[in-house]
Amino acid sequence: MLQSIRDLSQGWLAWLIVIMLCLVFGLWGIHSYLYGRSAENLAAKVDGVKITKQQLNVVYNQMRRQQQLQLGANYNLSEKSQAQLKKVALQAMISSIALNKAAKADGFRVAPILIEKLLASMPIFQVNGVFSQARFQQFISNLLFSADEYLTQLQNEILVTQVRNAIIGTSFILPQEVEKSIQLINQKRNFHYAIIPLNWFLANKLPSKAAENFYQQNLDSFKLPEKVSIEYLKLSITDLIHKINPTVTQLKDFYQNNIASFTKPKHLHFSVIMIAMPQHASSKQIKQAQDKLALLTSKIKKHVDFASLAKQYSDDAHSASQGGKWPWVTAAQLPAELRAALPNLKKVGDISMPIKTMQGYFILKLLGTKPQQIVPFNTVKNKVLQMYRQQSAEQKFADLRDQLANITYENSDSLQPAAKQLKLSIQTTGLFTKDGDKKGITSNPRFVAAAFSDEVLNQHDNSDSIDLSDNFVVVLRVKQHIPAMVKKFTEVKSLITNKLRQQAAMQQAMKFGDSIVKELQAKKSLTDVAKSNQLSWKNVTNVSRHDTHVDANILNAAFNLTRGAQVVAQGLSLPSNNYAVVVLDKVQEGSPQKLTAAQWQVFQQAATQKLGLLEYQLYATGLLQKAKVKKFAINS
Repeated sequence: MLQSIRDLSQGWLAWLIVIMLCLVFGLWGIHSYLYGRSAENLAAKVDGVKITKQQLNVVYNQMRRQQQLQLGANYNLSEKSQAQLKKVALQAMISSIALNKAAKADGFRVAPILIEKLLASMPIFQVNGVFSQARFQQFISNLLFSADEYLTQLQNEILVTQVRNAIIGTSFILPQEVEKSIQLINQKRNFHYAIIPLNWFLANKLPSKAAENFYQQNLDSFKLPEKVSIEYLKLSITDLIHKINPTVTQLKDFYQNNIASFTKPKHLHFSVIMIAMPQHASSKQIKQAQDKLALLTSKIKKHVDFASLAKQYSDDAHSASQGGKWPWVTAAQLPAELRAALPNLKKVGDISMPIKTMQGYFILKLLGTKPQQIVPFNTVKNKVLQMYRQQSAEQKFADLRDQLANITYENSDSLQPAAKQLKLSIQTTGLFTKDGDKKGITSNPRFVAAAFSDEVLNQHDNSDSIDLSDNFVVVLRVKQHIPAMVKKFTEVKSLITNKLRQQAAMQQAMKFGDSIVKELQAKKSLTDVAKSNQLSWKNVTNVSRHDTHVDANILNAAFNLTRGAQVVAQGLSLPSNNYAVVVLDKVQEGSPQKLTAAQWQVFQQAATQKLGLLEYQLYATGLLQKAKVKKFAINS
């Protein structure tokens, strides 16, 4: 049955799974978003639903980590950007609540069978291609979800996607609108442009006190942030593992004591008949299922071929086509209800009574068994060594961790006693700010927070024992502290001077460019304007809006110009800090008649999709405007 669900969950449903996983784990992270009940430290209320600051911080930290992964070494988030990102996170949570409430109010629902199909098709919940209840429970437990909470979260995300797809799917566009879209997108233009170099104006002098005045008015811009360097003791399971070298006798004893870990479990092969029945089945559906079961039971008692019955009656389409056969499985891979029936299937050929589950009823026939097999020591010797080292290191880690905490607490003014007793080396960091570094231990938010805590920074005590991961703990103290300070004017004078000179030059270049635009609008010829202003016009002909041979900024400016009876020209600043003047010459509309039917359809689909997305955005915006939203301060 689960294998058939997996096959049914391909195509659009598989893509939906990916979207759901991204939403659930990439954005919301932990389930407390919808299930928190704290009345304190609120970040917002949305139609009575509370969002706490703790819930907001979970979402914010997820977003921040996503940005860090995307930008890598270029990632640097200022305090202002952090505050803005937190606002974005809060708005996303508010939108999600409003959209879910609206979807339910409009009658959208998610049938349990859809959730089951989604779960069964997710490879992360499968063992050997078959859904594993044990794997599912382990996975959601690691995320601090209960099964009900996870399923509710997934259901909420599907609801929003249903509404979005419904709005986009019902959008339509008229043929004449498609033609206008083609004319616009395939449009070509002719234009001239000239570059006004910034260095024409850089030689101009600044007022004598300009740099000093700028410095005094912008002292915060020249402030060096507070910095610390840290010395710390590190205790990790990874380091301990490399120090553990057991004898062969110890390994063999460990092997015998943990023989279950080196035993391949018993495998079972079943033929299955499934009679589907929804969880909240109607009385009619229940009677239909029971009648079908009674018929099957009667035929089985008459020794009718089980495979034939599976092909004819089973609602598990995939296995039914193979006579009801499932892949080989272990008992642990079966749902609890089916696992409970195994003691009654003692020999090959035994058939179970109907077994009720969440999906419906199952009848199992045992086709074969593979007994459990103990793997010889020599075959798994390396695995035994790894497990022995891991287990021994974990036991030793727990003991040393307590010792580390106690010694550093009793000797709060130094790390030396703990380093000596536990044979650990004191490690040091370079100077870093409250934003931490981009890599290494000083990129860990917990490490950085402890380094700048009052206990460590101002009282000069050792920190508490800090868990940086499940197998990595540190205790730290300040080695060097440099308070925040403002750079001296003499240190930044040349920097300020260059900046002001460049700003003044950019203003003059813009002013010069605007004067050229006015000359052109006064019907002065391109040749005369070029001659009197020492410019060189470049002629661009028959280019599309996606042409790669022209500077993208200039090209965009040319296509943003609106043709008219007067000369159409525009000035613009370039990323190089030079200035440009663009003059539109000719516009040639794209021709719908030159497109093939397939090309026309592509344009139609793109235009319809774009319109549908716009309609959905307007729908979502309207919901937010109607929702009763109260926001609280989120700086703390």
